Amino acid sequence: MMYHRPWILLLLAGCSWAHVSLAQTGGTGGGDTGGGTTGSGAAGGGTTGSGTSASPQGGTSTITPSTPTTGDTTGTGGTAPKKDPFGFSETTPGAAGGTSPFGTGGGATTTFGAGSRAGTTSIVPAGSSEATETTQPKVQPTTYSAPGFYGSGGQTFTSGQGRFTRPRFRYGASVGIGFDDNTLQTPTDSREIPEQTFSQTIPEQPEISTIVSQQQQTGVRFIGGAFRPVFQTVQRKVVLRPFQAQQVITQTIPGVPAQERNESVVSNVNAHLDIQWAKQRSLFTFDLNIGGDYYWNRTGDPLEYNGSMALVYLRKLTPRMQFTTSASLSYQAQPDYSQLNFNSALGSSGGSYFSGNAKVDLSYRWGSRFSTVSSISANAISYELETSKLNDYWGATLGQEFRYIWSPHYTWVGELRYGFSDYLNDQNRSYSEVFLLLGTDWTWSRRLRGTIRLGEQLRKFDSGGSGTAPYGEVTASYQSGARSQFVATTRYGFDQTARAGDQNVSFRGSLRYARAFSPRLSGDLSVNYVHNTITSELGTTDATAIYDASLSFDYKFSRRVSVNARYSYTLRSSTTGTSDYDRSRLFFTGQYEF
Repeated sequence: MMYHRPWILLLLAGCSWAHVSLAQTGGTGGGDTGGGTTGSGAAGGGTTGSGTSASPQGGTSTITPSTPTTGDTTGTGGTAPKKDPFGFSETTPGAAGGTSPFGTGGGATTTFGAGSRAGTTSIVPAGSSEATETTQPKVQPTTYSAPGFYGSGGQTFTSGQGRFTRPRFRYGASVGIGFDDNTLQTPTDSREIPEQTFSQTIPEQPEISTIVSQQQQTGVRFIGGAFRPVFQTVQRKVVLRPFQAQQVITQTIPGVPAQERNESVVSNVNAHLDIQWAKQRSLFTFDLNIGGDYYWNRTGDPLEYNGSMALVYLRKLTPRMQFTTSASLSYQAQPDYSQLNFNSALGSSGGSYFSGNAKVDLSYRWGSRFSTVSSISANAISYELETSKLNDYWGATLGQEFRYIWSPHYTWVGELRYGFSDYLNDQNRSYSEVFLLLGTDWTWSRRLRGTIRLGEQLRKFDSGGSGTAPYGEVTASYQSGARSQFVATTRYGFDQTARAGDQNVSFRGSLRYARAFSPRLSGDLSVNYVHNTITSELGTTDATAIYDASLSFDYKFSRRVSVNARYSYTLRSSTTGTSDYDRSRLFFTGQYEF
């Protein structure tokens, strides 16, 4: 894969040139990083004034420093800004499930019972202890916009709101108990294979022989003054194949009983840590979650381990330039269909797996309307089962995004991506690909916004052969009120396959609705849908659909103690029907924050 490295050097050289150009021009300009500015004043400065700018993701952010006063501080409109009771400001509307780099986050197939804490949106109901614990800031809240992972929307953070009302360091533990009605993902139409006996009769084989002539010595005579041997010719039988009697060979193949649906009570223990801080020019979030599930009635190994880590670091290097890095790592025993790099064609048969994703972005505003975002990302997945090792791979992607602010409602975007995936144990499946995309980031109102990317995906395999497919990414977010939000995201294009030579065109969609019913009670509904159309080298086609949904409710007794009830359902169907199954899980969890 040596031919990929010049792209990395080209990206680094471009970033360095942008930094030098900024130093030569003095790096002046008002407003936030990554968009055009109007009005006057320097964002992030210590003087009064105002500056409005467009974020790198096409949204707008306003930073209005004000003179410190005692008591409450009002904004430019004379009233203090209302805090989002959900903490949804952590994510750009349209982002798939908060800060989760893989899309939906909190999907029904994440860590069983506890959900995915690392990198998910926190719901902070209005009036809760977390929302009212901190004092009113003396300046307007600072808004940070960060590009998201490929295939998901961007992220927006606001100081003093959402998770930034928490202490800088927070840790806790949770215990739970639940029930799983299909722990082994047993096919719905599991049938018994009866014992089979095969007999083979080998007929009688006659003897095969031949007669050969040989010279045989019969004696010795005295001839010519010397003793000489005397020979005579004899006929001799030579057996080429002996006689074989008739034989009957019987072979018995043991039967396979129908796989029984395994049901089990499940116990769960988890520990978590989160860190967050936001300054005038930088921001940092970190989430760590480790735990395990114990299946009391499951055959085989009853213990499963799970863990996840997610972080985001953002730094405004200058008024024009912003650096962002995001990373997410996870180890899971159950399939998570909300992850964009999860091989849904392999499904639950892959066993426990490690998944990782990291991305670095450099945003630069060249003028009042034009900006660019240069990025590089890496991702990998590795399975524990030897039978799944052929699916281990790692890859990298370089991206260059060009952004033009057309109006307060639309930002036009052109994007070029180049990447590769290297299968460590099956080089025939390794490939490189190019994405040519056009789209827009749109904001129709303060409540409704989203992103659109449409174009072509070109894939070339290292072993020969290539293919093209339409590619699209669409995200949307609607916040109907101060207590609820709806998020949708979709993606269409090539996906991972389970065998060399196959082509898998997939559609992934996710919906999420969150609502705070009261300062103590909140709920969350999420739905994931994955449809794969796999075409083999021989031209045969197999379609698979996966439906994955979850519903959860969280109740806070106090700032430290809360309980959670969660139900999830997964259904898999295919044209062959050989591995179709459904699965339901119910879990109750108690959590304590230290």
